Amino acid sequence: MDLNPTDIVIHIINIFVLYILLRLVLYKPINKFLRARAQGIEKNLSDAEHARTEAEEYKASYEAHVQNAEKEAHEAALVTAQKADLSAAETIDAAKRDAEKILAETREQAQTERKESIDALKGQIADMSIELASEILGREVSEADNRGTIDAFFAEKARS
Repeated sequence: MDLNPTDIVIHIINIFVLYILLRLVLYKPINKFLRARAQGIEKNLSDAEHARTEAEEYKASYEAHVQNAEKEAHEAALVTAQKADLSAAETIDAAKRDAEKILAETREQAQTERKESIDALKGQIADMSIELASEILGREVSEADNRGTIDAFFAEKARS
């Protein structure tokens, strides 16, 4: 194996020419392809980040709506409970008023019946007193005299 200096120079020139041709033919298209791919990856990453940001915003908005809906439901429940309490209080008040009215009417009716009973008994007692006095005295006592005396007696008893 002999090393010939011209062969070495020719090989060096061939390598250099091959390098320049490969660089012109392959390096620029590969480099262009790699740059385009890197830009595509960056664009995809940017789109993914944008989509993630939008998803987080939607999630935050959804959670805010859920909290707002829960708050509104809670407030509606409180309002309903307050209305029910108010309605119950009004019903109880109405029932108390009705009961007091019925009680007052009953008392008034009892007073009226008592007065009517007393008046009826006065008449019966007066009649019995007149008969008893007639029998005891053996004479006829006028009914007008007895009625006046009995009325005066009952009026005096009513005042005391």
